Amino acid sequence: MRVTAMFSVTLSGKNLPPGIIWKGETTTTFERVGGCLVIQQPKPWVDQDLLLRWLEHTFPTLYDGPGQFLVWDLMRAHIGKRVKAACVKKEVRMYVVPGGLTSYLQADDVGIYKSFKDRMSGLITAGKESDAVTYMRGGNPDPRQSRWLLTGSPLPGRGSQKKLS
Repeated sequence: MRVTAMFSVTLSGKNLPPGIIWKGETTTTFERVGGCLVIQQPKPWVDQDLLLRWLEHTFPTLYDGPGQFLVWDLMRAHIGKRVKAACVKKEVRMYVVPGGLTSYLQADDVGIYKSFKDRMSGLITAGKESDAVTYMRGGNPDPRQSRWLLTGSPLPGRGSQKKLS
């Protein structure tokens, strides 16, 4: 099962709600689940369309005011033509961290992503070992049955589990 997580922080240090992308039927709006913004699409990664929807949802005040800027890594969706055009239209300047330097210049790569991945790996392993997971014909876990990861609901047959915090 592939899941993509998007993390962002403001210049003042405020963490914004994480975005979680599941593989599934396309949903056009973000749903708030367990403090996260959840959306589904056939390929569970960030593309330009999803990034533009996320910007409109997450940054309505920032994105609509002049004199704002965003700092991106060199991911393809971040530097796509439509994202650039939307930022130009909204008078939002873009700064891109050169390839190969992200881990040195973005503390979130170590400080946030690592702790998130460490916590998620235990939950995913527990879920796979429980009877809460159903599998699709190809042998992959059915992502529609994986909402317990974000809600912190107990796994059937396993007692309670820790919530993400």
